[in-house]
Amino acid sequence: MECRFQPGDRVVCVNPSGPIPDQPGSHGHWLPDEALVEGRIYTVTSAHVWEGSIVLHLAEVQRSPKSRAKWGDHCGYNHRRFRPAQDIEQFRSLVAGVFSGVPIRMEKPA
Repeated sequence: MECRFQPGDRVVCVNPSGPIPDQPGSHGHWLPDEALVEGRIYTVTSAHVWEGSIVLHLAEVQRSPKSRAKWGDHCGYNHRRFRPAQDIEQFRSLVAGVFSGVPIRMEKPA
């Protein structure tokens, strides 16, 4: 099991709800105040393994007291719901440059 995300990383949500492919039993049901939004960028505050899955905790959205009471303080969001935000930010920059007619220079990831 590998997680490429670390605290401080920015991630973009690509699967806000529903089952995760190749992850039986995943559901993705959230209370309204803790729901993920597809395309939104979040900041990872921590990551750990819980019940065989890598779980992320995010600065911009936290699990509610009701969820923590049911699942424990360690509940978070499965890492498979996210991709590195740098990828999407570079894509958005490229698209904006194409439509503006202004040449852009893409930076290589560090």
